[in-house]
Amino acid sequence: VVTNATTVAYLGSGVALTGGSLSVTASGSDENLADTTAGSGGLISVASATATTLNTSTTTARIKDGVAGRSINLTGGSTGAFVLGADHTAVFDSRVRALAGGLFAGTGAEIDNVVTSNVEAAVGSNVVIKAKDLVVEAVNRARKETYAGGGNVNGEAGGAIAGGGADSDTTISFTTLVTVGNSSSLEVVGSIVTPGRFKLSALNDIIAKDK
Repeated sequence: VVTNATTVAYLGSGVALTGGSLSVTASGSDENLADTTAGSGGLISVASATATTLNTSTTTARIKDGVAGRSINLTGGSTGAFVLGADHTAVFDSRVRALAGGLFAGTGAEIDNVVTSNVEAAVGSNVVIKAKDLVVEAVNRARKETYAGGGNVNGEAGGAIAGGGADSDTTISFTTLVTVGNSSSLEVVGSIVTPGRFKLSALNDIIAKDK
């Protein structure tokens, strides 16, 4: 099972903007499931029984390069919030089963899951932003849950794994970035008593289980 996704949200180059708030967000989610079964006396006996998922994604939220004399000014609005966010969630799993007398022969059973995800929240060069509350955030998530009724490689009711046995590999490659270009200015203004946020945050969040 293969997915390849690109998700982009952006504000163009040299934009001058005055307003109450601005939110530029890119969000992606991909779900891959591979399931291979030998059952009811079935036989998988070639090289091996395999289940493979491949998830490749790029998710980008960007303020493109600024121009001298132009700015993004949100201080006149009630909230004055600036949000630049990019997030992606990869949900994936694989299962190989031998049921009711099924047999894995040859080199046995093999599972491969590969996740490559690039997430970036980027402010370009020469950008001037004034806001009452400012958040720039990139989040990369992976979710691999086990099956409730059994493992990812499972022989049930007389099913058997012969040959080379069972192998399950998961490779997760994340690039998660918050970037601010050269000569850019990010400023939060407002009350010193109740100041707004100034938050630049990059997070990798992985939950992966295998049985």
